[in-house]
Amino acid sequence: MTEEKNSFDDLISHAEDYLKTKQELSTLLALEKGSAIIAKATSGIIIFSFLMFFFVFASIALGWIIAEYTGKTSTGFLSVAGLYLVTGILLYINRKNWLEVPMMNTFIKSYYESKTHE
Repeated sequence: MTEEKNSFDDLISHAEDYLKTKQELSTLLALEKGSAIIAKATSGIIIFSFLMFFFVFASIALGWIIAEYTGKTSTGFLSVAGLYLVTGILLYINRKNWLEVPMMNTFIKSYYESKTHE
């Protein structure tokens, strides 16, 4: 009878250890995924910021270049604004093919890449 009790106590002890280990593993996996998301978001924000600075200064330079050729500052900057307007309209019209589907594919690919590392 005591042998059965020791066996049952061992089973309970192993089950408790298993559940604690499973909980720790789940916590570590959640931490890994969370930190990966934060790292990707932070790097994306940094890259986006530098690209925005580039586009702002490139736009100002292009506006001045056009202004020098036309002789009117307003014409140069309105030309750049018109270029952005046309680009915005094209992006709006083709947003599904150019923006939404590629972004969805990127998220899905990132999800499955993280699944394969588990």
